[in-house]
Amino acid sequence: MVGAGVSHEANGFAEIYAYGGLGEGDVVHLHDGPGNDEFVVTAKYGGIYLDDYEVHTRYFDDVYGHGEGGGFDTAKFYDGAGDDTITSGLDSVVMTGPYQGVPYHRQAVSFDRVYAWATGGGYDVAHMNDGPGRDEFLSTSMEGLMFGEEGWHHRVKWFEETHAYSDNFDSEFDKAKMYDGPNDDAFTADPTTAVMAGTRFDGVAYSVEAHNFDAAHAYAWAAGYDTVHLTGSSGADTY
Repeated sequence: MVGAGVSHEANGFAEIYAYGGLGEGDVVHLHDGPGNDEFVVTAKYGGIYLDDYEVHTRYFDDVYGHGEGGGFDTAKFYDGAGDDTITSGLDSVVMTGPYQGVPYHRQAVSFDRVYAWATGGGYDVAHMNDGPGRDEFLSTSMEGLMFGEEGWHHRVKWFEETHAYSDNFDSEFDKAKMYDGPNDDAFTADPTTAVMAGTRFDGVAYSVEAHNFDAAHAYAWAAGYDTVHLTGSSGADTY
């Protein structure tokens, strides 16, 4: 740990604990090992679990997890009590929001699997980006999943809004599969955007949007009275 007039180093410990919070701008970087490691963050906590030791941090403003060391690594994000946002891409996933009035920043770099849960409260939004290969986005009223043919996948759950983007211009044929919820849902689509919206089983409104996918498929398999609104392009379309 390095700061103004401070430098500490710990080696050979099975568990390490570090605490920030005495001032603004505290940053921690947690690095994985060669095995299958797990990085876990909340609004106030960040930790990494390796084969032979663990590192736990609390009250740091910025927490970075690095998964470049090898193995098949997993990152898990948990939101705070306020309005949180998560943005995921092939190589980086970021969650931001407030914790006790102070902004926090959590970032996972080069992890193979990423999971995020929005159970802490507030109005939470997820943005999920595709990779350069053939990707698939799958959604329900409760969760969204983005799969890449390279073997990575990202999953978000219980977010009020989920946006998925197929904006990587080097990508191949990307498709979205969108499933309805247990109540009345509405699916709306035009040539660039498909939206599934309604209420979850707990009564909370949800919205899932898929942007710029080559194909979008909608399924009304659950209960409720579901509707579809389709808008064509300026060219010759077939229904």
